[in-house]
Amino acid sequence: MQDSIAKTLKKGVESGSGTAIVYAGTLGLLISDILPTPADAVFFYYERKNRLAYENKEITAQQYWIYETVNYYLWNPLWWLLVLGSVYVTKGDYTNKLKVGVGIIATGAIIGVIGKNIQEDIKQQKTIEIVPQAQ
Repeated sequence: MQDSIAKTLKKGVESGSGTAIVYAGTLGLLISDILPTPADAVFFYYERKNRLAYENKEITAQQYWIYETVNYYLWNPLWWLLVLGSVYVTKGDYTNKLKVGVGIIATGAIIGVIGKNIQEDIKQQKTIEIVPQAQ
């Protein structure tokens, strides 16, 4: 039967690997801020939607900032919870779990990059449409 995440961390600390766990966790946090994820694409979609709703006076300033705060703090934690849950339920030793985790993260990064590129292209296209054409 699989150990819980807390039990696994406790075993790691008790085995003398506590420092390695701290380094790995810190490195994981750093990587999670650098790598784009599918959650970033969802964030940008709702950010634009909320901004347009505010500009069109469909929502108040208070609603806008509440929506933006929830939007900012919701999607990335959900993504990383999905990654963690997938790694947790993967059977086998740490090498199997590592392969699954890295695979999901890499796939997410690709999807995230594509999502960001789409958003940038849409923004650039709108800028080009605004600029009058020379005759």
